[in-house]
Amino acid sequence: MLVFNCTKAFATFIDNSKEPVVVTPSIKKIAEDPSFIDGTSMQWLVHVVTVKRTRCVIAMHAGSRYAIVMTGVKKGDFAAFADAFCNRLINEMFFLCFEAGRVGEEHASLVAENFVDKHLDVQVYQRGDRSVQAHISDVAWYLEEEVKAMGDLPEGDDEAFEFGRHVNAVLRKTKGDTDYFYPFEVMQQVWFEDVCAEIVDPESLDGLSDDRELPDNVVCLADYRKTR
Repeated sequence: MLVFNCTKAFATFIDNSKEPVVVTPSIKKIAEDPSFIDGTSMQWLVHVVTVKRTRCVIAMHAGSRYAIVMTGVKKGDFAAFADAFCNRLINEMFFLCFEAGRVGEEHASLVAENFVDKHLDVQVYQRGDRSVQAHISDVAWYLEEEVKAMGDLPEGDDEAFEFGRHVNAVLRKTKGDTDYFYPFEVMQQVWFEDVCAEIVDPESLDGLSDDRELPDNVVCLADYRKTR
């Protein structure tokens, strides 16, 4: 199950009065959600900020604090947002696992299929988390500083991913953790265990060169859905 936990700002931005998708859950805290506790759901907190007069969406994985920053999200179109988000997530995670030597290019479509199969059920809630929100605010600060330095927001998925690689390599710490961690490392492990482990034979990766070129694009989620 894929859960989008929306802040009040993002819920107002993305919901459509004609076809509302955001609901108020009975469980008010992400950390108390049984599906979060047992790991059967992938929970994200989603917020929207304004940078350089542009609405920017920041989605953060509640467990790893991995952030995905998106520009150009259309107000009131949740379906388009969800498709764009999932495409970004699948591609970014594949690239990270590919760089780490944990998947090969031949696994790309299988990874996408397994993700969709496991997370076809999508829930959209309005609820927050102070700790995750604090880290989202930090990402927003980095985004504003990036704009001051570069003169503009990241354009397209590639530039947004490069910005994400920077903020996801910032050390984080959450309540209850004894050590700091890198969000990209934790998220890569979460993703591998959830999506890749059952379809990747480690022996098939033996002997692969460390200087393999990354594929230009892993998968388009819309193309895969057409086959289902």
